[in-house]
Amino acid sequence: MDRRQLESAGAGYPHAYLQGFYGIPFGMAMALVGLTNLTDPPVLVWIGIIGPLLTVAAFFGVARYYRHRFGKVVHMRSRQTRYLAAALVGFAVYVGADQLGRAVLGRPPLEPVSTTAAAWAVGMLVFYAIAAGLRAHHVVIWVTVFVAALLPLWTMGADKDAVAYFPIAAATVVAGLFDHRRLVLTFRSYRDLDFGNNHGDA
Repeated sequence: MDRRQLESAGAGYPHAYLQGFYGIPFGMAMALVGLTNLTDPPVLVWIGIIGPLLTVAAFFGVARYYRHRFGKVVHMRSRQTRYLAAALVGFAVYVGADQLGRAVLGRPPLEPVSTTAAAWAVGMLVFYAIAAGLRAHHVVIWVTVFVAALLPLWTMGADKDAVAYFPIAAATVVAGLFDHRRLVLTFRSYRDLDFGNNHGDA
């Protein structure tokens, strides 16, 4: 299969949106959010200048990799709409769940739990469910984050919310690596198809 055929196949394949290596720069961004919200953050040059530059460089590096590997995929409008809806609904669920948790537990929560991490995990599960369907690794990774968020381990005081972004960042990267693996395995099977013969037989 040549690149044009890969692009055509990818346009209608829902998991083409889950180009998992993008989890690396997004995970880096989540880690930066955590660092910048610490009460005693590291040297500002790292989180204010170098960190964002590395994140942007990683994003464009991943974009270049996918263009080189799979070509430029233009998704169907229905896929674009579904992905946007998934992102909006997932974020709304995160905000709603976080606010509900704080309303019940206090602001900030008096209990040693993390409403931020728990709510984000729920939002990500909703996002994946709408965007392309939940896979086993999505459930395992984000349920693990959810359970960890409810364990009485979060005794960081004012830094509780900031620290929550570190496991979120790690989970984002790990989920992305699994998504990428699935993408590669799927399009490897596409390469085994003889599109020329199929068209000829039609």
